[in-house]
This record gives sequence, C-alpha cells and structure tokens, in this order.
Amino acid sequence: MEINKVHDLKCWPVYFKDISSGVKAFEIRKDDRGGYHSNDYLFLREWNPATEEYTGHVAMVKVDMVVRNSDMPDHIPAGIVLMGILLLDSPLVNRTTRILG
Repeated sequence: MEINKVHDLKCWPVYFKDISSGVKAFEIRKDDRGGYHSNDYLFLREWNPATEEYTGHVAMVKVDMVVRNSDMPDHIPAGIVLMGILLLDSPLVNRTTRILG
C-alpha cells in the first residue's frame, strides 16, 4: 500500500485566495522538498509576508499532475516543478477553514 506525502506549505494571500476559491488549479514551486508526486497532498497555510505570520486560513489540495524540467526542458527551468492541483472538501478542511487555537 502506497502512502502519499502531505507537504505543509506557506501560501501568500493573493495565491491562497485564488486556490481556495477554485480559480487557480496549478502550483509552481521549487522542487526542493524531496520530490512532489502525483497523488501527494499540499496542506496550504495562508502566510502574510508583511507580518510574517500565518493568518489561520488553510486549504488542502491533491496533486493530480506533475511536470518538471525533464518533461519540458524548453519551458520549465531546472529545479522548478509545475503541479496541477484539485481543491478538496473535507470536514477538517472545508475549502478555507480558520484554524482555532
């Protein structure tokens, strides 16, 4: 049985808003976390760079596609990964949820 990785990531407000509303269905990141793979999950925590604090808003997305430099060397720089993502609904993370505590 394969266990997929959950990546805990900061997400700036402008991008978080678009992901959590379903407008943005992709994520571009440095490929520096031991590898992103299809069927992994991204636990996105909204991060305010001005205050350098988490806002408390979170969203969970599933990675459904991964494209790297080796797949498209003329279009994706080395060390960067492009991921197609699907916004998940769940009792724990329902689109955007404010973490209490």
